[in-house]
Amino acid sequence: MDVRFCYSCQKKMPFVAGLCARCRGREGEQPGAEMDANNTDETPKMDRLTESEKWRATLLLLAVISIVVWVSKASQQQAPPQKPEETVEQREERHIRETRLNLERMIRARLRDPDSYQQISAVTLPSPEKGVIGLVVHYRAKNGFGGYTNGFASGNCDMTARNCKILRMQ
Repeated sequence: MDVRFCYSCQKKMPFVAGLCARCRGREGEQPGAEMDANNTDETPKMDRLTESEKWRATLLLLAVISIVVWVSKASQQQAPPQKPEETVEQREERHIRETRLNLERMIRARLRDPDSYQQISAVTLPSPEKGVIGLVVHYRAKNGFGGYTNGFASGNCDMTARNCKILRMQ
């Protein structure tokens, strides 16, 4: 058995019948010297990769992919979508909604059975004071005997919907 330098795997290995015992490369072949029979542009074949080189290439590829994914996610998180500015009509509708919710909470607090509250209708009234929303609510709730009764409540809130008060409840 003859020990020679293999150009394919770049190691000194024993050659048996003209083949490298490690990579089965032919005796005297240099990397890139073998031509592919189907290759018309006469470029040499790529060298065979060893197992450790394949693992290194795979790990490098995974690292590059993970960096690309991380950068793309980071760039998406940096620019949150901007909300369009609220129009005057939208702001007034939001204040009316908040006023209704606040007055509903105040009405429920005055009832014997707050869970029985059912709103039938609510009407927004123009207020003589600027920045104040007036509201009349028609509701239905259980009375002290377990039966349902209709009631009306009127109240107002400022435009922040924080300062609310019930003016009349019957």
